[in-house]
Amino acid sequence: MTHFSNVSPSRRRWALCPLAAVMLGLSGGAQAGTVAFNQEAGLDYAFTLTYSAAMRTERQSDALIGAANAQGDDGNSNFARGAFINNRGSALGEINFHYRNMGVMVRGNGFYDHAYRRKNDNDGSTVNHDGAADEFTRAARRRLGADGRLLDAYAYITLPLASTTLNLRAGRQVVSWGESLYFPNMSGAQAPADATKSTVPGVEVKDILMPTGQVYGNWVISDRLSAMAYWQWEWNDTELVPVGGYFSSTDLVGPGAEYLNAIPALNAMGLGKITNAGDITPGNNGQWGVGLTYQLGDATEIGLYRLTYHDKNPAAGVVFGAPGPEITLPQATIQLPQDYRAFYADHIRMTAASFSTELLGTAMAGEVSYRQNAGIVVYAPNGILGVLPSVTRGDVWQANLNATKLFMPSALWDTLILVGEVSWMHTGAVAPIQAQGGSFAEVATGRDAGAYQFMIQPGYRQVFPGWDVAFSLIHAQQFKNRAPVSGALGSLFGEGDKRVSVGPNFKYLSNLELQLLYTGYYGSAKSGSAAGEFAHARPLADRSYVSVSAKYSF
Repeated sequence: MTHFSNVSPSRRRWALCPLAAVMLGLSGGAQAGTVAFNQEAGLDYAFTLTYSAAMRTERQSDALIGAANAQGDDGNSNFARGAFINNRGSALGEINFHYRNMGVMVRGNGFYDHAYRRKNDNDGSTVNHDGAADEFTRAARRRLGADGRLLDAYAYITLPLASTTLNLRAGRQVVSWGESLYFPNMSGAQAPADATKSTVPGVEVKDILMPTGQVYGNWVISDRLSAMAYWQWEWNDTELVPVGGYFSSTDLVGPGAEYLNAIPALNAMGLGKITNAGDITPGNNGQWGVGLTYQLGDATEIGLYRLTYHDKNPAAGVVFGAPGPEITLPQATIQLPQDYRAFYADHIRMTAASFSTELLGTAMAGEVSYRQNAGIVVYAPNGILGVLPSVTRGDVWQANLNATKLFMPSALWDTLILVGEVSWMHTGAVAPIQAQGGSFAEVATGRDAGAYQFMIQPGYRQVFPGWDVAFSLIHAQQFKNRAPVSGALGSLFGEGDKRVSVGPNFKYLSNLELQLLYTGYYGSAKSGSAAGEFAHARPLADRSYVSVSAKYSF
């Protein structure tokens, strides 16, 4: 089947998807079909059906539910130990019609998940939504219970220009530059993501990016030099886990967020809640990027890029509205904010560089970026609510380095792949917040942040007639503070947040896959809501689970 990749050429050459690299080596390419109308026109298609089920294996931590985490425990409280967190059937299909040097690509999916179409296990003690406590919010039922959508839908054409080639695409598509594997850097500025997929250790950046409407061009000037550019006509935000979803870590932001439960004792009088007034979002205009890549040799490529974008993820804090009416209590008279809103930073400027090469038989790649005017949070007083992470703007550096090593067959494996990536972030200049007669610029996430992830995957051919198997061990850890830019270090939160995933993947005749996986979340549980603990939050530390899945491609 003709496949049109949106990743950079160097990533296609060297930083192969770890699972795909092994599976291609074990069993050949993905299943697909082709209908040839004549010698110049044809239709390629591929469809995948999947069933998956997952069950919680760890009880809820007392540090992450109830009064200890009243504004972030709905998702945790909705699932007791042994509950299904996923019971899903899904379908994915793509069709590519091509004629001579042009064509149209369309891709869509749909699913039904019974885990979110039933009652849940919430006892209602600190629930942050109206209605029955043991029912999921409407947003959670709609986004996690059943959905269908069009993903990619774009037209493409390849044009010869003298001795050069110009490739053009227009429509809903993913454009992803740079060399990131596990931690979004440049690619996180270019495309929104499906955050519901990002919590699984080992998932790669390219597997969670979502399409957006844009025009993209790649001009192959010579065998060594290429220029590229895109212009986006719409802004789409990352699909956050809805409030009440199993991997939801906050009840205040995301689909289904209704209110902050500031003074529960006053809820009966309708006075203790701060209402969610919606998000502060950018407009659709002003997002573009240009880049150059140059091959220094057969195994080395460098790239330079300049982007202007609007953040696809909300800043880690919220923006409170004007003070509401006075509330007279026996102890004092107080005022709560009328409302709060999530904030998406706009008009962020990014300058970036990338490289890929081969060193001692190992594929090495990396990228470094400099964000100007990014949305970050600093500690600042917010009246009666106390000192909280508050949204401002600042400059952020990020550097990623990854390596991929494929080993020759041995007595212990038919294939063996090692993949690892480390990412480091540094916050530079910060715009201070002026509040209560003071100036506040202490970065709540910490000035520096870092995380790493690696995977070891041996594979074996023909374990049974027609069956190949690969075993995966994946580990991820946030070893320093918390990412100043939301989502830049994946789904990892604060310092000490650890994830591990282990299990086999069986494949039969290249089209049937069966997987058993245990995913553990480690690090002491900590909500991060206490003073000074924001950079050390580990709100998913009790979410370990076991999952099974079956996938059939045709």
